[in-house]
Formats: sequence, structure tokens, C-alpha cells
Amino acid sequence: MGSLQETTWTGTAYVQGRASAKLLASNLELSFWGGVDPQTSEVIDRHHTLSGKHLQNTILAIPGGRGSCTGSGIMLELLLNGKAPEAIIFERREDILTLGVMIAEEVFQQSIPVLVLKKEDFRQLLKLDGQIIYVDDGHISTAPILSKHTDSARDPESGLILETAPALEGIKLSTLDQELFRGDYGEASRVAFRIVLRMAHLLGATRLMDITQVHVDGCVYTGPATLALAERLRDWGGKVRVPTTLNSISVDQKRWRALGVDTAFGEAADALGKAYVDMGAKPTYTCAPYQLESAPKLGEQVAWAESNAVVYANSVLGARTMKYPDFLDISIALTGRAPKGGPHIYANRLASVRVNVSGIENITDLDDSFPPLLGYYVGTLSTSRIPVLTGLESYGLSTDDLKAFGAAFATVSSAPMFHIVGVTPEATTLEAVVASELTTFEVKPSDLVKSWDKLNSAPINQPLDLVSLGNPHFSLPEMRKLAELCQGRRKAANVAVVVTCGRSIYKLAEQAGYISKLKEFGVQVLTDTCWCMITEPIIPRTAKTIMTNSSKYAHYGPGLTGRVMYFGSLAACVEAACQGSPAAQDAGFTRPPMNKLLAAVSQSGKRPREPVLHQDAMKNPWTFPGPLVLPDDELAVEPDDDGQTFKEWFDMPSEDERNQVTTETKTIYVILPPTIPQDLEEMMKDWHKPVLPGSAQDLDKWTSSSPRVNDLIGYLRAFYHGMNVVQYQETFTWRPWNEKPKARSKTIKVGLETPGELDVWDVRCRPSLDGRARMQVNLDDVADALLQRIPNDAFAVIMLTDYDLYEDEDDDFTVGRAWGGSRVCIVSSFRYNPALDGPAGIDRMHMWPNSHCKTFVDNECKAAAEEEQPRVAKRVKKSSSAAYGKLPSDSALSLAVQATKRVPKLTTRDELASYWFARLAITVSHELGHCFGFAHCPYYACVMQGVNSVRQDGQVPPYLCPVCSAKLAWELGPLLGGSGSRAEKQEVWVGEQISSLKEFCGRWRHVAQFAGFEAWLGKRLDDIKEGR
Repeated sequence: MGSLQETTWTGTAYVQGRASAKLLASNLELSFWGGVDPQTSEVIDRHHTLSGKHLQNTILAIPGGRGSCTGSGIMLELLLNGKAPEAIIFERREDILTLGVMIAEEVFQQSIPVLVLKKEDFRQLLKLDGQIIYVDDGHISTAPILSKHTDSARDPESGLILETAPALEGIKLSTLDQELFRGDYGEASRVAFRIVLRMAHLLGATRLMDITQVHVDGCVYTGPATLALAERLRDWGGKVRVPTTLNSISVDQKRWRALGVDTAFGEAADALGKAYVDMGAKPTYTCAPYQLESAPKLGEQVAWAESNAVVYANSVLGARTMKYPDFLDISIALTGRAPKGGPHIYANRLASVRVNVSGIENITDLDDSFPPLLGYYVGTLSTSRIPVLTGLESYGLSTDDLKAFGAAFATVSSAPMFHIVGVTPEATTLEAVVASELTTFEVKPSDLVKSWDKLNSAPINQPLDLVSLGNPHFSLPEMRKLAELCQGRRKAANVAVVVTCGRSIYKLAEQAGYISKLKEFGVQVLTDTCWCMITEPIIPRTAKTIMTNSSKYAHYGPGLTGRVMYFGSLAACVEAACQGSPAAQDAGFTRPPMNKLLAAVSQSGKRPREPVLHQDAMKNPWTFPGPLVLPDDELAVEPDDDGQTFKEWFDMPSEDERNQVTTETKTIYVILPPTIPQDLEEMMKDWHKPVLPGSAQDLDKWTSSSPRVNDLIGYLRAFYHGMNVVQYQETFTWRPWNEKPKARSKTIKVGLETPGELDVWDVRCRPSLDGRARMQVNLDDVADALLQRIPNDAFAVIMLTDYDLYEDEDDDFTVGRAWGGSRVCIVSSFRYNPALDGPAGIDRMHMWPNSHCKTFVDNECKAAAEEEQPRVAKRVKKSSSAAYGKLPSDSALSLAVQATKRVPKLTTRDELASYWFARLAITVSHELGHCFGFAHCPYYACVMQGVNSVRQDGQVPPYLCPVCSAKLAWELGPLLGGSGSRAEKQEVWVGEQISSLKEFCGRWRHVAQFAGFEAWLGKRLDDIKEGR
């Protein structure tokens, strides 16, 4: 180093040249993809120290690149559109950005100097940020340099740079290598091989090696340069020599026109993908090639690009690949040869950083946001070094957890892999994967808070516009989990939900029924592309806020999209999609006005000119009051439910959730709980009994006797008047399932044998999270078995179970669920056991119809306000018209209240069992309503009203409101036969249904719910006869 007036350094030039400009310096690595705008040269990585600066007309000094392999493509674009820096100086050898410069030099005759300084010299250079410096090959100075530089020699015919001695020095070439070098296999492979050689020289490799497959990332359209390169290689006759897969491209090739993508951009992105296919690559179009059948095996030598895929291949699969830059990937595919260096060699796969994770064993609420958050944090710690993690052996990381961890890690680290002791294949022990020198970090969950804050760039409670899922592409288990989370729900109207996956996963998800479930929720599923390439209009032009479960996209998203980001678990993303905000915002339920209620019951969807069914009663709040909205009720949490009008229901395609009754399919089958064989009796005999302190009254299983089931069948025959409701005569049976549970997991499995075929399906079982059930069974697993045995003449099947149910791992429990389009319902009697009323906070005195008592409602609201829940109390106040003060003594609701007061307090076992039956019957009628295509109803207090607790479902009525009744009457009226129009049969059916239900309830008036319902029905029948 010279004097202060003139400072000079000498480094290694990997691309020669001269330059002078103002120094733009940072001590933080930078990913050009997602970090630099190729059209303007602005640094758009909003987490980087250079954010907002422009690279054009500067000499850039950074320690190295990081993150995406597509950085080489951005570098190429910058060079060809005149926006590149004048030179780049690194602290260490860097291959991604350097490769972009080499490609520009070899193919397009444009270049800038690229050189590497020693670490101590680089640190001194950083101090000159903002000053003019000079570069000449490997020399840097603060004053002009007397140049000895000469331009590289070029082939007079092609104009390509002739191979210089340094590129061949020390590299041993095989016979095939020499043939490729001479161009015996064509111009494309000759140019590609020279690029491989130059990269081998940069990496210090002395040999080349064969590889078995390539994954190309260069098919991402970053601008005209990427397309020009691919088409030039194709036009030179390029053909891949080894199996080659393609990464996600910039558009959904099948849907981009329909999605409204700009035509010029879509055609260019489409053409880029096709150029690679023309060279023999397979159009897999996925950023998760490890999900393909062609995924490499342990120890297999491959050449993969795409940062997350490289890290997954090395770390999780144990295959061997460098983090290949875009364009080096296709160069290797065209030659079949790669530099023998980096992670291809065992010694270069050893960890030099140890990260010990502690404290998670004491945390019970870690969700699926933990792995990507940890990966992001570990990536920032390790920078370019390979880490090994300890302390996660018992966490039970899934392959999707490892995918999320690796993608986040690769976003902020340039290291090609990680190890996790006891999890990844090479890390059988710590000693097996560590180098001689090891730096150790201790990490606790609390250390991840800064990363969480960094990834959540959106202000708290800012309204949400888009939920982005699938970066990297979703796997089949993730599609299943998402479908389960969305089951029976709908996203908010003002929130878009988009998920990306590979074509092969989409096909499997479609076959499994997940795609249809996701579409019911409102999810848009795209293939071929991924979030790092998606722009408007898939991202709505008006959108300001995006939520994702991907640390990778939460990092890149602000720069790529100009939007702020929320980061969270998959469940949190679904919840936010329903609420319109990751934190439930202050919102009030407003009941639709009468003109909308009248329109909702009409076939046209408009306010009818002529009277409609129930019209007078619709205006009578003492017969059909509005829905209750008490603290924490579903409409308090989701107050913007617009409901489902008659027209919307009628226009539903039959393949969705509206099944139509025919003369061949008008039977509802009620299936008894599976029997328990002798070899499971000891294990399962008490699963139906709640776990309660003290000595609660021990009742038999509700389904322990046939008369009880026959009573339920009788109720359903009256409720779904005209339908044939019978008991299913074949038996499902629980069977042992020989599979050991995962370490530290309380979840076990039992088999469920279906009748006839005698197939056995595995069903997950676990202790309930709230401690009330010894074991719960998984609802979806039971449904999978049930779907196999639907009789051909069935309109729907309803399976009863005495055991508690759960769906998602985070759920406490669920009492039932219907898959309307599949004609299947499952309902559990467990949570309706009267012994659980106290722990559930159920006030039997204020179940329907007494739940509408104004004093009761006011007290509930007051209690909520006293518990510092002003928002909830505010919501309730807006819907308090659903409660009554002094009722007209002859109104339907008043008569129902009076009837319940005449019923004695429950004391005997038979009385409690009858009360149990009433609650179960109401829920079963609700779930079967979904098989007729009915959505949850926000128009009135109605049996189809959505609920989110056993407390709330005791407060909704057992009847159908006018809107839902009109739908069912339209569907079942024709079963009555006879003459008359469909509308006339509607009216007849309503009268007959009410009469049938009244007759049934009259036999059960010793139960408060049925006594109240009988009185309500009697008044309603009188009103109909009088034309009201």
C-alpha cells in the first residue's frame, strides 16, 4: 500500500479490463436477483445497506454475492443495457456475478473488470467509499494507473474471445474435453465448454468431471439478454448431453394470457422456456426439482442451479452440486462436464460454523414459521460458511420444514449447504461433518425476534390485500394442509390468495381433491412460475400489503414488488385471508336490510315484484330474529359474511357443493360408530369418556343403543321431509395399526376397516390439547375411509362417532364437518356430553330460544367490555336487535320461551341423555345442510348459522330461516309428487315439513329444545294457514 495521497493494491483479475469511477462500497453481500433492478441499476433489496443506490457509473465493492443463482442473469442484463457498474471488486472468489460478466464477454463482446482483493486490503478499500478509484486488470489505485492492459484476442470469424493461457493452466482435459474444446460437437457446445473452463479456472479446479443431471435456472426471464443467449445457443445447434430439468419460468405457460399478463412480456418469457425445451430440457418448470421422480440420490454428482434447490440437494438429499450460476447450468448441460471442485468434493462439504439451538424443548406453541425463521437467522450468521446445527434432533423436522429452512438460509447466505445433526443424511454425528476449525454460535428462540421484525415490514394492522404461498413450490403435503385449513371457510372478498406449485404436484393434488377444496375457499393455483417472478396483474395493482409463509419471499418481496410484507405460519396466512388482516381489525356485523333479505330468497337475485315464500314472516322479528352476535361468536370474528342467496345457491354447478336430489339418489344413510375388536378394547374402551376433575355423572355412549339412533333417524326424516333416511347396515371396524409414533410425539395411529372391501385406513389419534379427551381421532383420516364406501343410491352419508375429533394439529377439537360435494358428514357426540357443559361455559338456561333474551345479551356484552374487549362489545351492540326485551305473548319466539320454562330441570340419566340427543340432532341437521349446498347463513338466526364453539351452537335455533328453507323446499318439493308448479310444491313442502317436525317434537316435549321447537313450529304453522 502506498502513501495517503496515492494508495494502490494488487489483486487477482478474473475478468480483465480498465475502469475509473466513484467507489460504491458495502461490507454486506448482495444478491443481484431480487436485489438490483436490471433496468435502472437501483439496489432494491430493502434490507441492504446500499438500498436505493444505483450501480451505474460506479465501481462496486462488496464481499461477494449471495442468494439467488439468477444474479448472473441480472448482471448480463445490466451489461447489455448499459446499466452495469464500471467494475466489481470482491473480497473472495465469487462465481455467480463473475459468470454473468464472462457470458457477456464470450457471447456478446461486452465486459467489465472483475477482481478479488485480499481480505485486509478489501477492508481498507471500504474506507474509500465515495471516492474516485482506478482499476487496471488486477490493480487498484486512488490515482490513474500507467496501463499495461491489452484487449483480449478474438476469433476473426465468430468474434469470440480466444482461450487465454490462464484458463487452461493446470486443468487436465480428457479426450472428450479436447473434442468439445475444438468444437467437434458444434458451436454451442464449444462456447459452453469454454465457459466451463473459465469457471473451473476461477474455482481453482484442476479437473472436470461427469455429472448425471442438470437443473437449469437460466430459464427465468430477466430481460432481452436472457432470451438472446438461449436462442443463440439453440440456433448454434445446442442439445443437452445429460437429463435436464427446468426451473420455474416467469409466467404460467398455460394461463398467462387469461391472467392478463402483458403480451410482450408473456411472449418473451414463454419463448425463453421453449428455447430451452428445444435444446432437449424437460418442461418441468419447478423451483422444487427435489419433488420430481428424477430427484438425485445420496452421493450423486449433479449440476443444479436455483439457490433453494442447490441447498436442498446437498443438505437433505446428500447429492453433490455447486451453487451453479445461471448460464453455467446450461453450459454444463450442453457438455455434460463440470468443474471438479466445491461441494462435489467431500472436504468442501465440511462445516466451519456450529449453531447450537437451545430452548425449543420448553416451547409448546412453535408452528411452521419456526424453520424458515431459523434458516434466515442461521444464513445471516454463516454468510459464506457451511453451518452444522445441533439441538434439533428431537424437533421432528419434516421435509417441508427442511425445504423452508433451506430456502430462507439460501436467501441470505452464499453457502451451498447446511448440516443438521441427527436429521440430514451426512450428519450422523457432529464429528462426521465438521472441519478442524469451528466457530460456535448459541441460538435461542428469542434471538429470532430481530429476523421476525425484519421480515414483517408491513405496519401492524395494515389491511391485507394478497396472501402469497408456494415459494418454493408447494409440495403435496403442503397442498393437503392448506386444503384442510381452508375446509368449510371462505376468504375475505377483498383478499386474493394465490399458491404456486409444479405441474406434477398440481396433478396429484387435483386427483386427491385438494384443488377443488382450495378453489371453494377462493384460492388461485398457478403452475410453472413462482413468486420471485410474479408481478402485476397477478399481484393486484391496487394491492399494498402481502402476507406469506416464505422467509425467502418476505425478504425479496418488498424490492421485487414495491409492497410491504407480513410473514407468518401457513395457518396464520389462512386466518389473515379470512379476516383481511393478520390481526383481526375492528369491524362490526351489520345485518342486511329487508330489501336484500327479500332479494336473497328470490330466484332472480333481485327484490321480487310478487310475494315470495315466507315474505310476511321475514319481516317479523318475533318469528325470525336476526342472528345473535355475542363476543367471540363467528360473526363477531368474521362480520363481513355476505351470505348465500337463493340465486347463488341455485346457480352453483352440481360438481361443486350442491348435490341435487334425484329419484335414484334420495337416501341419507346414518352410519354407526366403528366397532371395537377385542384386541383394541383395553386401549379404546374409555376414549368416549371426558376427562373431568371430581365425580361427574358417567353416561353411556350416546350411540350405545339402537333406539337412540332410531330417534335421530326419525328427526332427520321429519327435518328433510321426503328423503329416505335409514341406518347403514354394514359395519366399520377399528383395527390395530402397526406403526411406531415419532419420537416425542403423542400421536398414534389406529386402523379403520371399511366394510365390503375390507380395506384398512390409518387414522391419527392424539390426546386433546385441552385435556378433555383421552384420545381424539383425526376427522380427515376418518373421512378418507368413509369416502370409499358411499352407496350408489346415497344422497349423503352421516357417520356418528363417540370419540372426540380434531382436524388440524393446532385445533382443540371439532364437533363435525361436512364435505358437501363429496356427500359425506361426520359428527361427534363427545363434546355434547352434558358432563362437559360446565367446562365449556354453557348456560343451559340461556340456550335457544332464551339465548335471545336482551338481559342475557347485555350481560354478555358487559362482561366482554369489562375484560377489556371494547372491539367485540362494539360489534355486539350493532346486532343487538336480535335480542328481545318484552315479547308479544303470542309470538313464535315467546311461545317457545314459555314452553321451555315448563320443562323440569335435568336430573336423571334419561333426561340428560335426551338433552344430549337434542343437541346432537340439531348439529347433524346442520351438517347435512351443507350436502344440499347451503353455506353458513348470516341473514337470520338459523340452524345453518356458522358457529365456532359448542357454547354458541347451543344458542342457535333448530329451524331453517326463510332463505335456507326456500332452498330446501325447492330441492325436496318435487319429491311430494302430484300436480302443480315447482313454486307451489315449495309451499306445500314447507307446510308438511313443519307438521312432521311438530309431530316429532311433540313426542319429545320433556326436552327443553324440542319443547321450544314444538311451540315455535305450532305458531309458524298457524301463521302459514292464515297467510302470514
